[in-house]
Amino acid sequence: MIEAILVATIAAVGGVLAALVQKGRKENRDDHNVVAGLVSGVKDELFNLHHKIDKVDDQMQGHMMWHYEKSDPTPKKTRSRKNTENEQA
Repeated sequence: MIEAILVATIAAVGGVLAALVQKGRKENRDDHNVVAGLVSGVKDELFNLHHKIDKVDDQMQGHMMWHYEKSDPTPKKTRSRKNTENEQA
């Protein structure tokens, strides 16, 4: 008799534990899908940001080259005062 109660108790506890494990697995799978979607969105945003940074880098490089080409090729320290005065006039 005690053996039958013990077997029934073990089976009931085992059944409850199995149900809890299955529920946990389903929740984990659902949470994993949510996180995977968010990570995919972050990946796309990083990819877009990378392209924006490259575009700004190209624009900055072009702007710096514009300044370089526009500037006087003689260093300011070696220019004579006479040349500087003629440029201002």
